[in-house]
Amino acid sequence: MNWSAAFRCWFAVAEPGVHQAGARQIRGEAGGWSRGRRFANLNDEQLTENWIAAVRTWLARKGPVTELAMDDLTAELRLRGFEPPYDAMNRELAARFFEFNKAAQKKVATRFARHLTAFLGQRDKLLH
Repeated sequence: MNWSAAFRCWFAVAEPGVHQAGARQIRGEAGGWSRGRRFANLNDEQLTENWIAAVRTWLARKGPVTELAMDDLTAELRLRGFEPPYDAMNRELAARFFEFNKAAQKKVATRFARHLTAFLGQRDKLLH
């Protein structure tokens, strides 16, 4: 599976709202201008390492501070003409998607069981 593409789309799936990834990118870029280029002093290798660390932190503990760091690092990479190194995160992203899919499947199974129970209850009432 191409985790790079999946990670780019994940914001729209994992968080409520339509076009969340695009909105996050616009917010990040607009906010980045007011904050300045916090990571301009890093060389390309340091920037990449910091982005990977920020994504790992964000995957472990989502919050506004971790999102802000990740957004600013992503913006700095793109200003330099690079895409974030999504491929370097394959193992972590695979684990996150597995957990996310497992939770989604459990939610669907629970909803299905509820509907099935209601249907069987109605059917039993009609038969008796």
